[in-house]
Amino acid sequence: ADSDLRALALVSPPVAHANLRLDWGCPTLVLAGDQDQNAPADGLEAIGGGSDVELHIVSGADHFWLGFEKELGEALAGFFERHLA
Repeated sequence: ADSDLRALALVSPPVAHANLRLDWGCPTLVLAGDQDQNAPADGLEAIGGGSDVELHIVSGADHFWLGFEKELGEALAGFFERHLA
């Protein structure tokens, strides 16, 4: 990403397998389900405390978002509408 990055959304980032960089210099949305073993909520909560980082944990969703596609899409659309409009 370059300095022109205006907003970033990370969906189910695999924090269980790698360190996650959250200093992108732009508003960042991190989305995950509370049943996601690759992106465990407690790992995301530990790194999601930055002022420009919005953490959204969806109850019942796993890494593949099956059955939660609408909620995922609405969260992404709302975030980008707020930051790119």
